[in-house]
Amino acid sequence: MHVAPSSIAGGWQGAPGARVRVGGAPASSSGYQSPSAAFAWQPPPVPAGYYNPILDIQQAEGKQGSEQQLTGLERQQTVDENTYATNLGLLGQREAQQQEAQKQTLARLAESYAKLGTRQGEQANRLGVVNGGALISSATNRAANEAVQKAADERTFAAQGQANENERGKLATQQSQLTGPGGTLVEAIANNKQNQQLFEQGIGTLRSSQAAEHGYVPPQRPWVHERGGSVRVGGKY
Repeated sequence: MHVAPSSIAGGWQGAPGARVRVGGAPASSSGYQSPSAAFAWQPPPVPAGYYNPILDIQQAEGKQGSEQQLTGLERQQTVDENTYATNLGLLGQREAQQQEAQKQTLARLAESYAKLGTRQGEQANRLGVVNGGALISSATNRAANEAVQKAADERTFAAQGQANENERGKLATQQSQLTGPGGTLVEAIANNKQNQQLFEQGIGTLRSSQAAEHGYVPPQRPWVHERGGSVRVGGKY
């Protein structure tokens, strides 16, 4: 059996075998409203005069305070994300500078020992010991000394690299704790939105309760005709 409330402002009475226009929304070009549009129907707000108007003031003040807090949290989130990106950029610049310094240091080291070998060879030539044991000994000592100094430089570079990785990890951890999944700011923003939603629902419940006490009867969900029967919007056949 098809039922369509006649109290719905702007709606069409239902009739067997016909689709109906509901909720006062503009009709389609065929003169009927589609079920998809009808299902978007929302009950109108409780009219003023049926509830304590202080509720409107409380809702407006609560919404304003919540939005201000949310704006501050989102601004802080943006600042933290920008700071994190800046710190990563600075860290990358420092690493590039250290890598360039490493290349130059090792190049200067090799050049220094090469020049030392040249000077020692020239001195040996002047002394007439070109193929003597002293020259071989000098070359061996040079190689050993160069290896020792190079190893020391490389340990310094390795320590710098490890320090950079530690800093990168620290930055990532701090950022994750703030803006990552479950982070402090992310949770604060989510809680703000949820609390505001609950607050709005609470105000709405109070309005409806007070309005009911004063005899207000809200409009019922409208019906639309579908193949096989009629259905209340949001309900069942």
